[in-house]
Amino acid sequence: VAGKRFQLGLWQLELREQEDIWFINHGLKDVRKMDEERGQSPGFPLCPICGEFFKPHELSPKKSNKKDEGEKDGRSRTDSHAKRCIGQIKKEPGFALGHQLRADTLRLVVPNITAQGEEAVRWAWSMVYAMIQGAVRLFEIDPEDIEAYVLTKVSKDDDGKSHQEVLDILWIDRIVGGSGVLNRLAQHFPKVAQAALNHLAGHECPNSCYRCLRSYRNQWWHKMLDWRLIVPHLNGATGETVERLETVQPAAAAVEGPEWEE
Repeated sequence: VAGKRFQLGLWQLELREQEDIWFINHGLKDVRKMDEERGQSPGFPLCPICGEFFKPHELSPKKSNKKDEGEKDGRSRTDSHAKRCIGQIKKEPGFALGHQLRADTLRLVVPNITAQGEEAVRWAWSMVYAMIQGAVRLFEIDPEDIEAYVLTKVSKDDDGKSHQEVLDILWIDRIVGGSGVLNRLAQHFPKVAQAALNHLAGHECPNSCYRCLRSYRNQWWHKMLDWRLIVPHLNGATGETVERLETVQPAAAAVEGPEWEE
């Protein structure tokens, strides 16, 4: 998807209109494994014909137990499924579930952010939600109109310790067909940053609360939010000028689906 690029000091903004976005669920992950191995999920055990879902233990024959009247033989649940469907279920590899969305997106590109490690992850989540709060106040929109995402990957340092790195910081316009709000956010980024600062003015909570950055929808990321990390950078953004750069040319898609997970 071709897009518009803007320069804001050392930062860049990349606006893409009606970009194809994939949301993929690769299945249950083994929490006993290291973070970098969790992406190697076996997927969902589904029947390829009727789509019936099976839990992993339901694919194995039951052990006969005379004390349990509910298990009189060693048949697994797949036996009853075979009576009504010709599909063959395999435990591995399973299926990944997902859906495709077409929407306007805005990316914030910060130089060398991956080198900042997990501190940058907290900074990124705090920044995307602070800017949403600024846009809500400046443009008088509903906070549900913009979705925020920070895509990360897990890496190891020289000592073998795992840590997260930021790959992508983006906002998604949730209005079907695009409302144009992300274009306004990009072109008026300093004003939105000032509106976010006004929202945070006089705030005293230790890191985040429902008065500043938290909401019901972002509760999964509450522990990552810290308004104190972003105030200096919001102040810096208010003094910058947004400059339009050349149009971003679309890249050829090598594979279908995302290159990394959220």
